[in-house]
Amino acid sequence: MSTFRSPRTLRSSAPLPIISIGMASVLLGVLAVAAPVSAAYADTEQEAHEALLAIQSAAPSVLQDVSSNLITAEGDFAASISNAHSSVDIPTNPAEGIVLGGGDSTETTNDITVGLPFSEHAASAEVIASGIVSYDNENGSLTVPILKSDGSLQITTIINGADAPQRYEYPLALPAGGSIQLSDIGSVAIFNADRGVIGMIEPAWAKDANGSPIATHYELEGTTLVQVVDLSDPTIAYPVVADPKFAMYGGVFPSIQLSRSETKQASTATGLAPICGQMTKFLGYAAGILCGVSALQIIAASALNYSRGDCSQLVPAPGLILAFTYRGGYCK
Repeated sequence: MSTFRSPRTLRSSAPLPIISIGMASVLLGVLAVAAPVSAAYADTEQEAHEALLAIQSAAPSVLQDVSSNLITAEGDFAASISNAHSSVDIPTNPAEGIVLGGGDSTETTNDITVGLPFSEHAASAEVIASGIVSYDNENGSLTVPILKSDGSLQITTIINGADAPQRYEYPLALPAGGSIQLSDIGSVAIFNADRGVIGMIEPAWAKDANGSPIATHYELEGTTLVQVVDLSDPTIAYPVVADPKFAMYGGVFPSIQLSRSETKQASTATGLAPICGQMTKFLGYAAGILCGVSALQIIAASALNYSRGDCSQLVPAPGLILAFTYRGGYCK
């Protein structure tokens, strides 16, 4: 079982990094600006080159804006980055997990440690280019965290063949009392003990070396996020890249909890319209627009929540508003 370091204490409500967990993308541009690969971190330049090209073949955009302003540390950390808004510590030992923090002036305790797949067997970190670290999982897959120039992080995975595992587990060390919940469209919300939203994970996706989509989905086992990638199709071109996005926040992200009567109201198009208007009032014009765009999901989820005696919590996510389930508190 993976063991995590204790999370840092946050001191502000600035956004934490955006993370992508899965298979990675192209880096021709990065190769042009990356620092030379050191023999201390990679076996050969060819090995590093092949890893970057594997990422590039499936999803080139993932390797844009890779950071060159990072600390390549000795000992406990393979790489770290920190600024006023975010911080990321990538460990040399994969079993310690990646710690995501809220930057140099933080006050709250919403740090999250993301455990890495197969960390108990994976090799120690190798820096294969500036801002890019690789762990060989010793099973036909690589975990490749990528630091971005804005302080965000993408945790990519390279699946090299059909014999590689199809399940990739990311144990999350959450703040005390925190929880995670999977929506009916595949997104995941991360909550603190007060049901405040501190993070969102976008729906899972995966692509093969030709850029063709591969069937994939999330499962939750307690506080462990599992991405399942279907490798059964014999026409898949390897390597495969799976890349869900993980958006974290140093403080609590704005959301709206609906009462029982409001949840019932949100289960119809006519009833949802004034609720979207309230989102515009409290969260801004863009939130109201997204509420309308997401109406079908909100209506369906709210109808189900109401039928079960639960309530809906509306959470802004990239490009939409999602309805999650909650109980207690305002749900009466």
